Amino acid sequence: MELFKVNIKLFKYFIIILLFLIQCKSVDKSDYKNTNILKGNAVREIESGHKIDNWKTYELFFTLNDSEECIKVNLSSAKFDEVLNEDTAIKTFFIVEKAIDISKFGMDKKSLFSEIGRNYDYNWSAMQEITICSSAADPIKTLDKNNNFRIRFTVFKDFNFKYTLNIFSDHPVKITDKNPVIK
Repeated sequence: MELFKVNIKLFKYFIIILLFLIQCKSVDKSDYKNTNILKGNAVREIESGHKIDNWKTYELFFTLNDSEECIKVNLSSAKFDEVLNEDTAIKTFFIVEKAIDISKFGMDKKSLFSEIGRNYDYNWSAMQEITICSSAADPIKTLDKNNNFRIRFTVFKDFNFKYTLNIFSDHPVKITDKNPVIK
């Protein structure tokens, strides 16, 4: 009888843990329907005029085809190692920005970019990917249809490297190395 009580108790704990994991899974927005990918080389044509910590950055752009609750942005870089005869991963730092229409303010520019996320903290600890979620309370952080975004990135080194950008979303995303926003 004692063994039966222990098994019932273990079964209850198992059910509680299982329910907790199911709830966490429903909160975690990790199952996106689309993976949008752009691969390329960090070359002069995609250099940005804006720096990160006084280092040259490169820029890529994307446009949402439909409104999104959340998106996940993953950016990795690699340099070819001639000794190992293979690509070696490089730590990459990036900022995601949203284009804001300022044409109604009578300024020379029609838009500017405002930061909505970054993959590093103030101690320069970087993550390979970040999740950005729409916020109804902050119009700059909405992920609405036809919004234009820019990703600026650097490796804090001055050499040629390859990049791979993955944007995980529920709807298709157009990724390009050309700025779709009229400046």
